[in-house]
Amino acid sequence: MSFTLSSGAYAGVHEDAVNDFITAFFQARPRYLKWGSPAFVSATSASATQIPAIPVFGIDYMVELRRPVIDIVPDTRGFPLSPTAGTFTMQVGVTLTVGCARKGGRDADDGAPIVSRTSTFLEVYVKGRVIRDGNDLLLQLDQVMLKDVQPESLAHVLECMMRMILQHILDDLRIPYTAVFIQIGTLVPDGGIVMEDDRAKAFATIV
Repeated sequence: MSFTLSSGAYAGVHEDAVNDFITAFFQARPRYLKWGSPAFVSATSASATQIPAIPVFGIDYMVELRRPVIDIVPDTRGFPLSPTAGTFTMQVGVTLTVGCARKGGRDADDGAPIVSRTSTFLEVYVKGRVIRDGNDLLLQLDQVMLKDVQPESLAHVLECMMRMILQHILDDLRIPYTAVFIQIGTLVPDGGIVMEDDRAKAFATIV
């Protein structure tokens, strides 16, 4: 059977190449690994991104990520959340920090509340798919799992938060569809992305 099936062009990207791309992306843009409100990140820079504090309560917080690692079906890395047909799984370490203001405590110089850092580290496992959005490829997250978090209701709350936070960050990690092909003409994408054999496979018609 032809690699291209019924299409004119085929490209397959191995999971090692995907992880190399992710590593290069975050090395070039480390600000996507660190997000914090003004108490932790005074301004957006090359190394960190400023985000607003939680409204109303004014809680300062920070999210710091370790570089994600992806495993495309079949399972070769043994993550607790295994990839299934057409999916990948991802492991990423996340440190959550909140600014814990001491009630009644005031800084002697400017009257501001005294804030101390309180942090926790989470090992996050994600299942998702590579999808095509126009002329770009991006990662869509479908399921998040945290290990050893109790009670279960707290785990569900944190999993929901992690899915939304990670999806927001990864939405900027886009790969032009045609970049995975040798430039052999004008390419029209055929269907979606196939995830199998440790590869993300793309097909296109040459016009």
